[in-house]
Amino acid sequence: SFIRVAYLGDIILTLPAIKEFKQLFPETKIWFLTSPLAVELLKGNVEYIDEFISYKAPWFYGNWGIRGIIEYFKLLKFIREKKFDFGIDFRGDIRNIFFLLFLPQVKLRVSYNSGGGCVFLNYSIQWKNFKHKLLFHFDILRGLNLPVKISYPFLKMDKNSFEKVRKLLKRYNLKGNDYIVIHPGSRVKLKSLPWYKFAFVGKYLSEKYFKIVITGASNEILLGEKIKRKIGDRAINLCGKTSIKEFACILKLAKLIISNDTSTIHLGSAVGSKVLAIFGPSKPRETAPLGKDNKIIALPFLCRYNCDEMSCYQVRWQACMRNISVKEIIEKAESMLNE
Repeated sequence: SFIRVAYLGDIILTLPAIKEFKQLFPETKIWFLTSPLAVELLKGNVEYIDEFISYKAPWFYGNWGIRGIIEYFKLLKFIREKKFDFGIDFRGDIRNIFFLLFLPQVKLRVSYNSGGGCVFLNYSIQWKNFKHKLLFHFDILRGLNLPVKISYPFLKMDKNSFEKVRKLLKRYNLKGNDYIVIHPGSRVKLKSLPWYKFAFVGKYLSEKYFKIVITGASNEILLGEKIKRKIGDRAINLCGKTSIKEFACILKLAKLIISNDTSTIHLGSAVGSKVLAIFGPSKPRETAPLGKDNKIIALPFLCRYNCDEMSCYQVRWQACMRNISVKEIIEKAESMLNE
């Protein structure tokens, strides 16, 4: 079994390592313990994972309480009954290792030695230094002395989801490859570009190039509306109006995706679209979108290498994002549109 329960972007960046393991051991049945959202996205769309176990880990998502405890013990019973021979936690998190490998009595437990959980492992991998999350996941396989061929995430979405999205786009006189996606939200507040900068970028690009499709979760509908009002009639707010599979199809059919450093940049890259990722406190060398056609904007703030992404101690709060100019975003977006 393989474990990556948080977060969707990191889960997507785990997929190539799982695929590589399956190619090395094609007779092995692969179980993937991951988040409900990831299961919804991946089930039926990745042929190298045989079974999914859906689990919303409370130590990441905050769903504590009686229900969370009951769900955990159901999961514990299920994993023990399956008697897994082998399990990898790709995060190296002591909570994953203890609750999802050790207590469920997985026979061979493998992960990094950096998160304090190595006492509960049979085999720990030496963590060396910061690198892209894709390579971080592949290093687990290298640590097991397995031959590794590096590849990037790739997702092929199902026809049913595409059909639903094409019908949705048709309502707004869109066909695909004739709009730009702006994704203004983020799970972490410090990683969010101020909304009005997205609005200015969207207004300029909509007038000169293509319509703007604003995407986001259901709790970002008002954010989407605020940006839509500033852009005008050539903007469409689809926040909270699609499933995760339909969202992936919208990204696939976009001319360009402009987003904060969220799972959207990795999902967009995995479906083959051009991505312009805007970085603030997070580290591009760890989570930049993969692929030669993708670009990033990141100002030279050295404090990002010690930033916990939850608190900012700069004189100007969130300066790493607020100092990014609308002009710079537009120039980079135009260069990508004209390539």
